[in-house]
Amino acid sequence: MSRERTALLPFLHDAQLHPPGSDAFGEYRDGGLGIAVSPDGTRVYVAVHRWPDPAWLEVFDVAQGAFTASADVGVRPFDVLADPEGEWVATVDHDSYTVSLVDTATLEVEQVEIAPFGNFGFAGWEKPHYASLTDDGRIALPYQGLVTVLLDPATGETQRVEASANSHQHGVATAPDGRLVAAGTGPFGTATGGTNVSFLDPSDGDEVVVPLAHPHETVAIWQPDADGAWEAVLAGGFTRDGWWDGLTLVEPSGSIREVPLEGRPQHVISATLPAVAP
Repeated sequence: MSRERTALLPFLHDAQLHPPGSDAFGEYRDGGLGIAVSPDGTRVYVAVHRWPDPAWLEVFDVAQGAFTASADVGVRPFDVLADPEGEWVATVDHDSYTVSLVDTATLEVEQVEIAPFGNFGFAGWEKPHYASLTDDGRIALPYQGLVTVLLDPATGETQRVEASANSHQHGVATAPDGRLVAAGTGPFGTATGGTNVSFLDPSDGDEVVVPLAHPHETVAIWQPDADGAWEAVLAGGFTRDGWWDGLTLVEPSGSIREVPLEGRPQHVISATLPAVAP
């Protein structure tokens, strides 16, 4: 394994997004956003954004090495989640206040509006960003450190879990003990508190909030041993002002350590890589 890029492939809708000779930059640039891999590894699902219109979920066929199909989803889909059983894929549509549930067999789409504070259109801050799957298979979406919405992808039913972090939340991950770990980026809209990380038990609403020195964009769980201790890893490449070059690692006890990392790291995942021969 060389760990080098082997291909650079256009999206199905690339010509519509990037006319010849065009460049794009900034928060609202067109192109790929969320990404997820099917449980069997045969497909990769990419949310392809076209501001300010609804976007596409494009399907990459690994065997063919090409994007082969797509489905229309909501506006600016920050995140994509794949069902562990392979029956659906979901996009978290930031600016339409929706979650798009896509049937992986037919690519039919069901959209569920989730706006616990109301749909304020583009001007509102109370929008979904990222999501995580709970232990019982629901999609967890944190809002403003004030409420987390649990969406059942099979029925479309939702449950509200009240929260106390009071911080505009972006990334979220599910810890080994079932708690939801969410990054609070500070005061925006109805959220008035500072930057923090929340450890929320969705079963009973019990929550521990740890103040942080910086805002963060995404969260991953680092657990070197399957049955051992774990930490939350937060990426400092926040998408608005306040980002920093590093990662923050937070233990469930609240112990914090920072790891400098150049390049404004915006997304972090935990992965096991095969050894590389010298």
